[in-house]
Amino acid sequence: FIGSSIIRDIDQTKLLNTEIKCLSAAKISDLTREVAQLTNNKYQNVVLVGAGNVCSDTKDATIVINSFKNLISAAKLKAASVKVASICPRGDPEIPDYIDNVDTAVQGMCLDLSCTYWDSTDILKLYDGAINEGFYLEDLVHLTYKGQNKVAKKLELRPAQTKIPYNVVTNQQNRHRTS
Repeated sequence: FIGSSIIRDIDQTKLLNTEIKCLSAAKISDLTREVAQLTNNKYQNVVLVGAGNVCSDTKDATIVINSFKNLISAAKLKAASVKVASICPRGDPEIPDYIDNVDTAVQGMCLDLSCTYWDSTDILKLYDGAINEGFYLEDLVHLTYKGQNKVAKKLELRPAQTKIPYNVVTNQQNRHRTS
């Protein structure tokens, strides 16, 4: 499970057979480098999750889309199955306006490359298209524990202990921060 700071509090010790690689402020090039360092065929699945920073290398959507293709192709060399999450929505003004176009292209690419695509907007946005602020910290970039649990569950990460409620994030006591 490789991603940006959007997954920073997911605790791999609370998951079955799952290794978490969280790269804060990760761009596609950072995620691709991390994937390239994985041992070939060691993993059954590789899950890729990024936030808006993945597009901060350039303002050219074509370059971003080609970078995603390289990332997905690299992941396919490392695992039997690859799951790609759409770029998680965020509420800061710095997010490029072409994210929807990139997500649409990545979704088609996943079909072409036999990968699973998950559109994160189905849980992180409300029906009217607004960001579900209940899953975000005040910065509207990083997810709350509840938001991270929702993403982990939707991506079918299996908890080490089956208990209700589903909880795979770090100990939540004394954790009060906005970023």
